[in-house]
Amino acid sequence: METATLMAAVGRSATSAGAKRLLSNYRPSGVPRTGSPEDRGGAYRAFLDAASRLASASLRVHFMMYEKDEPGSDEVRRTADSMLLDLHVRLQAAQDDFSSALLGIELCGVSYVIEAAGNLAEEIGKLPQAGGKGKNAIEGYDHAAYEEAVEVARGARGKFLEAARHDLAYNPSWWQFARRYKERQFRKRTEAPR
Repeated sequence: METATLMAAVGRSATSAGAKRLLSNYRPSGVPRTGSPEDRGGAYRAFLDAASRLASASLRVHFMMYEKDEPGSDEVRRTADSMLLDLHVRLQAAQDDFSSALLGIELCGVSYVIEAAGNLAEEIGKLPQAGGKGKNAIEGYDHAAYEEAVEVARGARGKFLEAARHDLAYNPSWWQFARRYKERQFRKRTEAPR
């Protein structure tokens, strides 16, 4: 073979190999694959966002029901009724978003994160009914029972966060000494009393 032909063949194969290597590593940034870490992270964030909106809407409805049952004028009760109707619509929208986000986790999450998400969904689902009515309308909701349900939901949220962090490998591994030390120091600074 001639030298020029040989050099052209070598150049063509090197270019082809380089192009294949570049194209095999190409992943469009806006198009995650189902089940990829980016997809799971997005689903986890959407679920936490929907969970916080549902808990917030539930809290607003709870306090509006308590305000409505306070003794007062009929005008205050009518205003509370109209506001309560709007809050119930918002609560329903938040529940719809929450259900959709839960389905997103079931689509791409791993089993222990799906279980933690199910536990959080169960606890947050109890919030709208947590206070219950008292013996009569003037007593209103039982705030202690509602606060207890909120604390249980916070604990379930923490367990979901830990499961999601573990799945996405946000926790430092045992061999990452410097990272574990920095995290421990950061936690000491943030949890230290002032």
